[in-house]
Amino acid sequence: PMSEEPESIGQMILDAMNAAGWVVAIARGHDMRNLHGICTEYVDGASENDVAAAKTLVDALKAQNFITSGPEPLALPSFIVKAKAGQEGAKVIVTIGHK
Repeated sequence: PMSEEPESIGQMILDAMNAAGWVVAIARGHDMRNLHGICTEYVDGASENDVAAAKTLVDALKAQNFITSGPEPLALPSFIVKAKAGQEGAKVIVTIGHK
């Protein structure tokens, strides 16, 4: 069974991102990397501003004592994730795993 922790943390982050004016798309699924904490990545074609925004997000999460990494180039070789990101126009991908 999946823990509810990633989803509740995700909702808190989503609420904060919406309040800050980010355009957010949500995709739920299973990341095959067995991530721990919060991983922030950016896709090919992300602008300097996109990467700077991702860094600001990571810094804010770290300031709240979340286990987080990034921002770094999207590591998943999955064309499904890249296609989803492209469809939504997302340049920054935030993946929340378990502690």
